[in-house]
Amino acid sequence: MFPHRIQAPSQADLEPQVSARLEADDQAQVIVQFAKAEQYDGELLSQLDTLCARFGERLNVRFYSHYPGSAFDARVLLALPHVQSLSLDCLDALEHYEAIGSLPLLREFALQVISANLPGLLALRNLKHLQQLRLSLDKGPAIDLAPLAAMPELHTLSLSVQSHHLDVLSQCPGISHLDLHRMPAKTPLGMVAGMSGLHSLSVSFGSREGMPELRNPHVKELDILRVRGLNRLDLDGFPQLEVLKIEDQAQLGQLDLGGAPQLRKLSLINLKNLGAINHLHSSTIADLRLIKTPQIDLLTLLDTQLPASVQHLKLHSGKRAVDQQIEARQQQLGIPEPRGPY
Repeated sequence: MFPHRIQAPSQADLEPQVSARLEADDQAQVIVQFAKAEQYDGELLSQLDTLCARFGERLNVRFYSHYPGSAFDARVLLALPHVQSLSLDCLDALEHYEAIGSLPLLREFALQVISANLPGLLALRNLKHLQQLRLSLDKGPAIDLAPLAAMPELHTLSLSVQSHHLDVLSQCPGISHLDLHRMPAKTPLGMVAGMSGLHSLSVSFGSREGMPELRNPHVKELDILRVRGLNRLDLDGFPQLEVLKIEDQAQLGQLDLGGAPQLRKLSLINLKNLGAINHLHSSTIADLRLIKTPQIDLLTLLDTQLPASVQHLKLHSGKRAVDQQIEARQQQLGIPEPRGPY
C-alpha cells in the first residue's frame, strides 16, 4: 500500500485529511509535506506533532525543496518532538542540523541535500534508535559512517554519499535491506560479504567495469541499475539468490545463471548488448521478464531456451510485428504474463 500524500495542509485540513484517513484504516500511511517555509508556522506544526504522537510511524512529515537559494533551517523541527518518521528531501542546503538530535522518538529518517557540512550527524544520540535511514549528500565533507555500528535496530539503509568507514557495514548484522547509490569506482564493496543479516541488495548508478568483490551468502534479492561501464556480473557469490533485476546496463554482454541455482524471478530490462543468458534452460525460474534486449532472439528463446519451471512470462522487443508473434506463441504455450510493473 502506497502512502497518501497531502500537500501543505492548513490547520483546518489536518483533521479531515490526515486524522480521519488514519483512523479509518489502521494500515493506512500518510505523508504530510511542505515545499517552502511560508506553508507552515509553529502553531500548524504543533498541531501536526499531536497527530505524530497519535499515529507514530504511519505519519511521515516531509520537508522538501525550499529553494532556489534557501537553506532548510532544521530548528523548525523543534516543534515536532513526537515525530517518528521524517524526510528532508531535495534540499539545496541544511542549516543547524544538530536540531535533528532533539527528536527522541525518531525511527525513520531520510535526508537528501545537495551541499552540507554534517560532521557529526550520525553520532547524534537519538539516531541510535533508527530503524530506517536514507542518506544522500552531493557536496560537502565525507560523512563518518562509524556510528552505524551502534544502531542495533537499523534494518533498512540507503546510502548516496562520500563517506568514511563504509567497511562498518560488516559490523551491522541487523541490516536486511541495503541500497548503495552512486558509489565511486574506487570504493570497494567487499564489506557487503560480511553482512550476515542482508536479504536485499541494490547497487545503482556509479561507475565500474566489474564488481568481483560483491558477494554475500545470504542475499535473496539483487538489483543492479545503471552502473556505467559494467560488463561483468558474477552471480557465484550469491548462492541463495531468488530474485534478480538488471536494468539499463549497456555494456553487459552475457549473464551466467549457473552460480544462482535458487533463482526464481529474473527481470532483464534495456540491456542493449546482452547476447547470451547461460544456463537459462536448466534454471528453475518461475517468473521471467525480458524487456528490450535486442541481441536476444526472443522467438527462438520461446521455443528452445525456456526453463520448464516458467509460470509467468513477459517478453517485449519494442518491435510491433515481433511482439505480435511473441504474444501469439506465448498464448499457444499457455503461459500468462505476470501482474504488476516490470
